[in-house]
Amino acid sequence: MPRVGRIYQRALCYHVMNRGVNRHSIFGDDGDREYFSKTVAEYKELCGARVYHWVWMGNHVHILVEVVYENLRGFVGGIQQAYAQYHHARYNGCGVFWQGRFKSKPVEIGPYLAS
Repeated sequence: MPRVGRIYQRALCYHVMNRGVNRHSIFGDDGDREYFSKTVAEYKELCGARVYHWVWMGNHVHILVEVVYENLRGFVGGIQQAYAQYHHARYNGCGVFWQGRFKSKPVEIGPYLAS
């Protein structure tokens, strides 16, 4: 079954989420969370994104981000690739790290976003 294309409008933020394959933990300690945060900051600058909110859970992440749509895949994909490489190197891992394609739900910019 073909996947559904992402919704694009300039007046949207995206609630981006993904988790570790088989719901495995993606953060071993606070150093991993710190590295992930630094990676997000780097890609924020590279892609011209605005990160409004984020949550790093044990086995998944949530990011509320405003980014030009064409850069959404570069922003999230870059973060995920960089972190997976870091994690594999640190913990001597290999193979698939993230569970499938990241999810991104559109969030309209306006009163809902501010509440």
